[in-house]
Amino acid sequence: MSTELIVQEAPAVSSVSWTADQIDLIKRTIAVGATNDELQLFLHQAKRTGLDPLSRQIHFVKRKDKGTIQTAIDGYRLIADRTGKYAGSDDYLFDEGISQYMHMIGKRGNPITATVTVYKMVDGSKVPFTATAAWGEYFPGEAQGFMWKKMPYLMIGKCAEALALRKAFPAELSGIYTNEEMQQAQMSNTSDVVTVQAGATQSEEWHVPNYGPDAGKPFSEVSTDHLSDYLAGVERSIKDPKKANFLQKNEAMRDALREEIAARTTGQAQQDLSASVSTQSLAERMEMAESVAELSGVMNEATKAPMSDADRATLKQCFEQHLARVKKK
Repeated sequence: MSTELIVQEAPAVSSVSWTADQIDLIKRTIAVGATNDELQLFLHQAKRTGLDPLSRQIHFVKRKDKGTIQTAIDGYRLIADRTGKYAGSDDYLFDEGISQYMHMIGKRGNPITATVTVYKMVDGSKVPFTATAAWGEYFPGEAQGFMWKKMPYLMIGKCAEALALRKAFPAELSGIYTNEEMQQAQMSNTSDVVTVQAGATQSEEWHVPNYGPDAGKPFSEVSTDHLSDYLAGVERSIKDPKKANFLQKNEAMRDALREEIAARTTGQAQQDLSASVSTQSLAERMEMAESVAELSGVMNEATKAPMSDADRATLKQCFEQHLARVKKK
């Protein structure tokens, strides 16, 4: 297998644009309550994903002065399909890995977990990406859970599928969540789900995890360098299958860290920081890879990531080193 690094261009952002009247319509009907910064972020995500807000393929939801960008599971599938690398998915499996039919005839009640595997073409190979969603983490409660009680398998299955798709297509789906994933955020007693307001820090809600020199401190009291280190650690946890039960919280923490770092940096400094974090994360994922296909998938992402020539050369050397390791297995 050749290890030559081939530089590919990242997918172009959609050329769609809106008139001033259309933007005003979107703000009044689709992005109701959005600040100017939140509206700009929403329009950027709509353009980047190619989803049409006026057709309600993507929408903005405001909860307690914090905004999230959401779409339906069909929107997720469409974004993945447009990459040309989406290779379908398996049927939803429940609890210990049984079909919906077997679960239903067992009269077990609502499923405890749903597991979904989606497939992505990586260097000509069909690579699986599997994720599990737990009922207790997503059920929005009795008051908002009508559809969940009516169609429990479909609703928790959609959450698992969204997690798997985001794992397979992180560049395309970061920052966007499905409606089913975020329904539990409507519960008045939900404190674990925090959505990030565009252009603002979350010092009141977000604190550094209970480890390291800044344990327990609000983000506003932590240096940018240390926040970048914590971000790299959270990204490692997201890729660690042993920590799958904490995936949702880790992804929310990752997004909050990115938002805090972005709020402190501008222009070239922000680009340099993002590239540095991305390069470190890619190198660490190569170290965790257990197969040639998985390692090649990470390398394929590296070819599209913005970075310096020195970082690209380092990643190529890292790839060759770990390629020899996984081939020995």
